[in-house]
Amino acid sequence: MRLNKKELIAINICKYLVNKRGYENNFQIAYKANTTPHFCEQLTRRLKISGILKAKKGPNGGYKLKWDGTTYLEVIEAVSGPLRIEDDELLEEIEDLLAKKQIREKPYL
Repeated sequence: MRLNKKELIAINICKYLVNKRGYENNFQIAYKANTTPHFCEQLTRRLKISGILKAKKGPNGGYKLKWDGTTYLEVIEAVSGPLRIEDDELLEEIEDLLAKKQIREKPYL
């Protein structure tokens, strides 16, 4: 599975915010995520609706992560909708990797 541009930028937004204590405005986030403020606003709005980000209005407002244990899957599903694995071979491969402990079930940011 390849991530699209929207999903990659959403992950970069969350990676940037994970190290920030205060609220960051969209211009700061967009600059660090290498995107436009308009596109950043669309993604941060989706992440806020899904409960990943907290928002604060006003001159010192912006966005910050609600919880540091957010997974990549939660971020991807927030911007692209729920994922479905329909390929049985892929599902078996993932289960095999989980059994061998080569990947974690919940990879955190």
